[in-house]
Amino acid sequence: MLRRDVTRFLLIVLATLTSVGSANVMADNTAWTRISVFWNNGSLPPPHRRSGSLVLEANGQGTQSLVQGYHVDAASTTKQDFVVAAAKLAALSEQLRKLKAFSTRWQALEPHPVGGSMRWLRIETASGVIEIPPFPIAKQRERAAEIIAAVKAVVPALNASEMTIDAD
Repeated sequence: MLRRDVTRFLLIVLATLTSVGSANVMADNTAWTRISVFWNNGSLPPPHRRSGSLVLEANGQGTQSLVQGYHVDAASTTKQDFVVAAAKLAALSEQLRKLKAFSTRWQALEPHPVGGSMRWLRIETASGVIEIPPFPIAKQRERAAEIIAAVKAVVPALNASEMTIDAD
């Protein structure tokens, strides 16, 4: 009788620990550490070529960079740092979860378009990296654009008018 009670108790403890462990895995999957958005306006002659990036850390610190031409150096690169408030970070995390940024198996369109501008996103989590390709398949395209727009919306207005994450 005592043995059965001990076995039952151990099974309950094991089930509880397993469910707690599953909750932590899910939390890890949706707790991002860094979000990066990259863009370029396509293959153009050097004076017209522009590319850039936005990197947002989970602590709210971020940097936006703009490169004019193809050569990345101090003369061709403009960088601006920014800070995003904790409330906006929490809202962004919730929106990313609702848009299924973490749970979608993102797929690139094959064959992808050649030429023209493009934007893509990378989300780093404790569990790994999620990449939204520049040209997602048709059924994911709108949601990918919404995710990039959500990230863009939390970035404070920057001083230089040419600083943008738009590829156009």
